[in-house]
Amino acid sequence: MQIRVDDHWHYEGDPVARDKRVYREGVLIGRVRRWQFTVPGELTRECFTVECWTGKAFEVTGEAEATFEAALEVLVSAVSG
Repeated sequence: MQIRVDDHWHYEGDPVARDKRVYREGVLIGRVRRWQFTVPGELTRECFTVECWTGKAFEVTGEAEATFEAALEVLVSAVSG
């Protein structure tokens, strides 16, 4: 099973979120969204969420993950199961 992830982050108008689309065998299976928040006086924080492609829209799956790799694993598991 060949998994391919976009090389760059897509911007869709949300100032705190970007996404990378994920493909299996050339077919879109979902996206991983990166959320970045800056807390005054602290470093920028980020988390990653998973959205599976249903053929019509992206649907949120699972909870926020701490790393991109963990979110990608959740996505691949969700569409494989």
